[in-house]
Amino acid sequence: NALGFGLNVEMENVKAQLLAFTKDGAKADDILRQIREEADKTPFAFQDMARAVAGLMPAARAANEPLLDLVRTAEILAASNPAQGLEGAAFALREAVSGDFTSIIERFNLLSV
Repeated sequence: NALGFGLNVEMENVKAQLLAFTKDGAKADDILRQIREEADKTPFAFQDMARAVAGLMPAARAANEPLLDLVRTAEILAASNPAQGLEGAAFALREAVSGDFTSIIERFNLLSV
């Protein structure tokens, strides 16, 4: 089944990204488990969630924030503007963590203060 093969390849790619970032196979597996549990509780597909998590890992470390807290923030943003999705939300959050709020304001129609 080509779809199943594609999902396995994507899972392995995400696991490789997590492993490269964590340098710990058990920790990477734990994060994958958490991603699956979080995806099961939301309308977001595991693959979308996994890509968002992989993109948010450096931001979580830089901001000294729990990874799943940023993921949940991305879920809220994605729900507020589904056209941007989780990847758009993750991108905007990465930029916001670095101090650039333009993307998050424009993508999610937030007012700057």
